[in-house]
Amino acid sequence: MSERVGVAISTTGHEHRMAFLETAVAEWDRCLPQYASLFVTVDGDEEDTARVARVVAPWTGSVFRVGQIDP
Repeated sequence: MSERVGVAISTTGHEHRMAFLETAVAEWDRCLPQYASLFVTVDGDEEDTARVARVVAPWTGSVFRVGQIDP
């Protein structure tokens, strides 16, 4: 049986949260096995999502916008 490991971090994407997000992602990346998945969800607008994607880019491309999505 193969192992499955994943972590999800949720954020608003507001500017005052980015330093903490960067620290959290860096530490999870350091601790997780190489095969593990790291996902970040953003409950914010497109600008918030872009901000999060820039912060998370060195570690993972898995950023998903949830909530506050215009119809």
